[in-house]
Amino acid sequence: MKKNSYYFLFLILSICVLVACKSVKNTAEAVALQNMNREDRFAQLLQSELTFNTLAANLQMSLQDGDKQVSMAIDAQLRIRHNEAFQLSLRVPLLGSEAFRLILTPDKVLVIDRLNKQYVQESMSVLQAQFPFTFDYYMAEALWTNRLFLAGKSSLSKKDLSGFAMDNDKYTIHLKYSDDYATNYIFSCDHTARIQSTQALRESGALGVECVYSAWGQTSKQQTFPMAMQWKLLTNKQPLQLNIAFKSVNTDAPVNIDQSIPNKYTQASLEQLIRTLKRFL
Repeated sequence: MKKNSYYFLFLILSICVLVACKSVKNTAEAVALQNMNREDRFAQLLQSELTFNTLAANLQMSLQDGDKQVSMAIDAQLRIRHNEAFQLSLRVPLLGSEAFRLILTPDKVLVIDRLNKQYVQESMSVLQAQFPFTFDYYMAEALWTNRLFLAGKSSLSKKDLSGFAMDNDKYTIHLKYSDDYATNYIFSCDHTARIQSTQALRESGALGVECVYSAWGQTSKQQTFPMAMQWKLLTNKQPLQLNIAFKSVNTDAPVNIDQSIPNKYTQASLEQLIRTLKRFL
């Protein structure tokens, strides 16, 4: 049950990474990076984060299970109301109609399967119990929007700096934090204060999520945003990898997230939904 839950959570939440931080070749910028103190570096990272009340994006996703071939890319739509609700809709190839809808809030997760007219609904506490590392709504939202995070916090401020260890090589800042549940967070950032990779791993490093961000573009409000993400879920079995390519990212436009369950839909088990999702992807 728990092993299958990892597949379920990854497929619907899409959580994350391989390696690599983009090198900076400007020596002056590298010198400036090395000369910044801890407080200035942390403040720069917070000031450079994507700011939004709502976010709407069109994207494509493809899945790779271990060494198996990458699946066909499918279209998806992302909708976020900051610190309130997150919606990911998977589309039927060619037809474009919605096949699955994932809704995540700080309190619950809801998945609607339109192909089989069924749904799965669980509390956030049940969802958290499925992960081998600390996880919550705010972590999921931050991973999708390239921001710093700590589980249990809706946002970070300068006061959180004292909990982080910080070091840097010539071109990259590394922020590290260990919580009370043996989860280690590692954020690797370049001189422009962009987060190039994020990790949330158990102490052994064998379980957790990793995410690499690349192909930097701009949102509708001219804010920098990674238009490509590579997510990896690390489990005791073969890792699952999700490749994400954004087509467009719009912020602060009206966004509606419909959390209603259609009439006559039946409640399904996790196992039923996992089988359906694996066939679809």
